Amino acid sequence: MDKIYGSDDFIKMFNEYASNIKEDTKELKKEIYDNAFILPFRDSSNLAEIDNEGGVFDSNGNIADLSKTRKTLSHVKVGYPPHYRFNSDVVYRDEDVVFLGYFSSHFGHFILESLNRLWIYFDSGMSNKKAVYIGESDVFFIEILELFGLNKNNVERITKPAKFRSVVVPEESGLIFGSSYNKKHNEIYKRIRDNVKGREYDKIYLSRTKFNKRETSVAGEQEIEKVFQDNGFKIIYPEHLRIEEQISLMKNCKHLAGIQGTAMHLSLFADDGIKLTVVFRAGDDIFSQQIKINKMKNIDYTGIKADLDFLRPFPYGMAYAVSVRNKYMKQWLKDSRYEYNDTIYEPNSLEDYISAEELKRWSRISTLKKKIKEKLVMFITNFIFIKSLRKRIRYKLINR
Repeated sequence: MDKIYGSDDFIKMFNEYASNIKEDTKELKKEIYDNAFILPFRDSSNLAEIDNEGGVFDSNGNIADLSKTRKTLSHVKVGYPPHYRFNSDVVYRDEDVVFLGYFSSHFGHFILESLNRLWIYFDSGMSNKKAVYIGESDVFFIEILELFGLNKNNVERITKPAKFRSVVVPEESGLIFGSSYNKKHNEIYKRIRDNVKGREYDKIYLSRTKFNKRETSVAGEQEIEKVFQDNGFKIIYPEHLRIEEQISLMKNCKHLAGIQGTAMHLSLFADDGIKLTVVFRAGDDIFSQQIKINKMKNIDYTGIKADLDFLRPFPYGMAYAVSVRNKYMKQWLKDSRYEYNDTIYEPNSLEDYISAEELKRWSRISTLKKKIKEKLVMFITNFIFIKSLRKRIRYKLINR
């Protein structure tokens, strides 16, 4: 059962999205193409139709539809526009391979999108077949494929057009923005998890406070991190750990917590039914990718809208900010019976988290909003004819 601490509109938006997520029980398809071509990934010049190019093609040069990487059923992320031409540089390779699709170099997208064809290796007849993929670069997350059971020496990124004796193309078991997932999708993560030795922590907070990128920094997280630490959570900085170590932390974890972001997707490698607490960092973003994970793994999910909205109306590229004094955060702390002393957790200076330029922009925006608010309050209260009452209301509204 999901428990969301936020505005009524936010909760409604969350529940409407969650209610549409369903398990797809159909048997996943695979197609085998003899004398098939694989064209490597490249940026598209036809952005209106498709994001990027590359994939598997039959002996006549027709795209294998299953080889396309999709965000949704209608949105192709990597596929084949008409202007990608074959040429004499295609090399024939006398090999039978399995096409694993497009591999993202972004960790979150890799575990959500790039692993969704691995179910094909549940078939014992496929166990020794070489795996190939396309992508912008070699992916250092290949260690995950080894944890799944593949030999890294039997995994290759296709960088030049090639023709193979045969290519097996498995269907994607889940789409990152789709409204369904196949029953085999969760089994992929379970196999990886089962091949890792677990760590001893049962309550873990995944922190972003040591991120180097300012655009992903979260002002105010240090005080929220301390609340969790004071209530028995082990603080972990996942970007400082190898992939296997990150997954091993999930194996014995009973309650995982952290700020909204990619790290929360590590819950894919935890037990089904794990307790997960996410502190939302961004306005009205319901964290839709995690909602699907929650459904698939029957996660006991709590979301807390602790963002400081007034700092992020525009421009969108600013850093994030959260506060332990946010009213929804306080309500969650009370309901959870967590220790919390408001006199201890004083606000940290924003200068510790964001650049001087960003702070200057925030200051200008806050000043502008304050002026607009004051003018609106002054105008509206002009209709209150009792002077003393008008002054009291103005003071309360302007300073609330």
